[in-house]
Amino acid sequence: MMPSRGAVLALLVVTSCGEKVDPGLECSVAGSVSFQDVKPIFEEHCLRCHSTALVGPVARNDAPSDINFDTYEDATAVIFLDETAADLAAQQLLQMSMPDDAPGSVPREQVCSIVAWAKQGTPE
Repeated sequence: MMPSRGAVLALLVVTSCGEKVDPGLECSVAGSVSFQDVKPIFEEHCLRCHSTALVGPVARNDAPSDINFDTYEDATAVIFLDETAADLAAQQLLQMSMPDDAPGSVPREQVCSIVAWAKQGTPE
């Protein structure tokens, strides 16, 4: 069975930006969450490695060149990665390995906002 669009995006977003959470993270976010709500989280925690402005493995801290969070289009494009990429992201979440330079640095409420945004269908 193929995971839902929101579930794959939530997993990839959270693992790309990092948070020390257990896989059964329970989130409660009131109201709708838009890209404008999560963009500052990406800017603070993700773009130092996952930005189209960074070129080459050294500048990107070895982050894959196809996983970026600069724009709405970049962030939502992550959902098109194959199941192998999703499996890798799941491993990173379980190992709490993101972001590389500060694992577990994204506050839980911010992670919940990203998860809610993905579950709500990634509204712009």
